[in-house]
Amino acid sequence: MMASTGGGGSGPSFMNRFSTLPTSFEMLLSPLFQGNAPLSRQEVYDEYYASPGYLEQYHLGLRRGLQSIRERQPTWLFEKLVEQMPMFWEAESMAAIHLKRGAYGPVRPGWAIAWALVLLAPYLALLPPFVAGLAGARYARPVLLFTGFLVYYNLIHVVTHGFNRYRLPVMPVVFLFASWSLAAWRAGTFPALSRARRLAAAGLGLTLLLCLVPSIRHVRHAAYGLAPAEPSEPADETPVP
Repeated sequence: MMASTGGGGSGPSFMNRFSTLPTSFEMLLSPLFQGNAPLSRQEVYDEYYASPGYLEQYHLGLRRGLQSIRERQPTWLFEKLVEQMPMFWEAESMAAIHLKRGAYGPVRPGWAIAWALVLLAPYLALLPPFVAGLAGARYARPVLLFTGFLVYYNLIHVVTHGFNRYRLPVMPVVFLFASWSLAAWRAGTFPALSRARRLAAAGLGLTLLLCLVPSIRHVRHAAYGLAPAEPSEPADETPVP
């Protein structure tokens, strides 16, 4: 599907809607701008959608996003890693977020806690064997392919912004490495790790742990009844299509 350069209508105006940019470009530009500019989401949208068409929005988003990246140098990369990776790898789920927002109607705190555990416990349980699988996998083309995709996908959400549901495309990679390490451990074939690989595993494990620590804030939500409620649930930073 192709994105529009102008408004709706018929004839040439209608044809222009399908003649310029892939929809994927349109979806990426607001996050580039939104994820780097020192503006609120609403301020970004107000400026972004004030442009008359998708092509103009494309140029605006690209220009303003790159401008913000330049202005935040030389600490931009460090700041973005600290800001976005905890959001990307956090122990949270859109289903749990909707429950806390009341989308499923009133839910007792006990059931809300059980719901969150069903959603999040498997994810948390997969992370240690995932780290072990990355550390123990031998260098081979499939491993390099999956690892490269994992790194690339994390980086594009550092450049834009992270959110828990954005990690869904890389979860099959997490499953693969985790399942391989568990199967190798059960079969007694998990390789002995060199000192470098042990250090790499420790570094990755510590990084994931640091990304998960901010998730503790979710426990304070009123839906769980475990602590005084936080003022409000942070809004999904997903750009509006």
